[in-house]
Amino acid sequence: MISIQSCKKYELDEWPINYPKEVEKEVNLFIDNAPDWVVAKPLNIVLTNNIKSGGIIVCGLSSHDKKAIYLDTTSYSWKNSRTTLVLHELGHYVLNREHKSDTTTIFETWKGFPVSLMHPKTSKPTNWNLRREDLLNYYLHELFNPYKSKDG
Repeated sequence: MISIQSCKKYELDEWPINYPKEVEKEVNLFIDNAPDWVVAKPLNIVLTNNIKSGGIIVCGLSSHDKKAIYLDTTSYSWKNSRTTLVLHELGHYVLNREHKSDTTTIFETWKGFPVSLMHPKTSKPTNWNLRREDLLNYYLHELFNPYKSKDG
């Protein structure tokens, strides 16, 4: 469920987000591409290491209770796919998006790619190259306009 507020485009300085300089580019990318219906929620982005969820070490974690996103700076994802990691966690926290495990079956060059940044394995190096503008544009669009699979 996504909260809807008056149709107003938020500027970066209006978002109640505290974040370290290391993720400024990714936060700006998210905010610059957010549609008017996205509600700015109070949030702290915290850099840490050895994050556990359900007894498993994870590269990122969103907590609505603590109004925070935790990012593991020792993880493969942090070192190799930071943009994907940060956008994925912002998708959980701000957009209430769940994981989406679907992969593409069309377009030979994209076959097997995740259909969404919300894929649970966002650190697979063969699947993510957000330096390619076409992929970045597609995944940003899908982040705010979720792909609907045949199964729902």
